[in-house]
Amino acid sequence: MGLRPRRRWPWRVGLAFVLCGIGVLVGVPARWVWAWAAHRLPGVALVGVGGTLWQGRAQALVLAGGPTFRDVHWRLSRRLLLGRPAFALTAGSPALELAARREPAQEGRTCWREVSLRLALDGLVPALPALGGTPTGRLSLDLDDLLLAGGWPLALDGHARWQAAGVRTADGPLALGELDARLEAQAGVVRIAFADTGDGPLAARGTAMLSPLGWLIGAKLAARRQDPALARWLAGLGPADAHGVVHLARAGGLAQLPSEP
Repeated sequence: MGLRPRRRWPWRVGLAFVLCGIGVLVGVPARWVWAWAAHRLPGVALVGVGGTLWQGRAQALVLAGGPTFRDVHWRLSRRLLLGRPAFALTAGSPALELAARREPAQEGRTCWREVSLRLALDGLVPALPALGGTPTGRLSLDLDDLLLAGGWPLALDGHARWQAAGVRTADGPLALGELDARLEAQAGVVRIAFADTGDGPLAARGTAMLSPLGWLIGAKLAARRQDPALARWLAGLGPADAHGVVHLARAGGLAQLPSEP
């Protein structure tokens, strides 16, 4: 018997694979990707999707029970094809800038590096009774490392800054100045040390600790100058000592966290 001829793939099949590969690299339409991914992201909705997977846009990003961001644009790195995505997301209203890159991690955990967040708080965060009003200003967050498990940070390292910090109270807008914070987390306990920058209306210094089961915050707050509105706001947080300093202490949750040394 003679040898059977080797079966060769038709050139059309090879060309189809090449074209598909080029299509993925050049850019799959973002609306196609969203049609596939929408049901896998409950609580998230994109309206008016356009552009490509790698560089796309949407008229609005809607979070269930949360804010709506408008005029959204994103850039996604092709490192995604290697399982190591990096992205940048911006929105016009409220102003938002978010960038991060993902690194491999153990199963059940998510590791992000070089996380950068810039967010306008005005009209975004609801009134907080513990704060005596609605926070305003701009939040900046920079994390070198962020390790998540079940959506909670097991480990993190970074800084945060509350710029043009303020509170919208029943008496009107109240300026607080600017606050810096150092953030760390180990074994699922987040520790925050914060202080004002030294020249704003509010002198503030304190610490906070958070875990999935409990939280506590302790701070010393005082007005740097005579301001009746600021004095009333501070009085609502707690009584002042002989030097006019309010010693704030709050805790909650199911478990008592260890106190700061």
